[in-house]
Amino acid sequence: MRAAWLVLPLMVVGCAGMEENVRTERGPLLKTFERPRVVEGGVSGKVSVEPSGAKLTLELEGYDTCRTEKVEEYAEDKIHEHRGSGAGAGLSAGVGFTGAAAILLGVSYALSGEPNRSKIDGGGNYGAPPRILARNWSIALFCIGIPTLGRASFSSCARAKRSRR
Repeated sequence: MRAAWLVLPLMVVGCAGMEENVRTERGPLLKTFERPRVVEGGVSGKVSVEPSGAKLTLELEGYDTCRTEKVEEYAEDKIHEHRGSGAGAGLSAGVGFTGAAAILLGVSYALSGEPNRSKIDGGGNYGAPPRILARNWSIALFCIGIPTLGRASFSSCARAKRSRR
């Protein structure tokens, strides 16, 4: 019973949420060019007073700054990584099958190696001993559990890459 409580948290992994990540990376340099650019400068003013009369003159002058701007155009790589929703279920199934196979293999050493005398086939042979049956089932469970663990941990990440200018 204690073993069941120890294995239970590992089997709950199937309910865990999976990760999704989108990032943008700068790709190779496509082209470099220069273009003129006008930057708004502002307004300057000049105030003058004539000494002969009470005449006040205000001159306003606007100006802009012309610059040449160097532009480097790069390709943009958008990378979308998605860890599959089946990875959690595959991981919990792999842990469950592999754990059950290990327990069954351990228990098989305590079972009898005597043939099953209650079963006789058409050729007059006795049935397989419980030890052999337990080991065969454990091999079958290992054959299911270990590949499921490998698939859940290594191929659960899908990656898509899109390039654009």
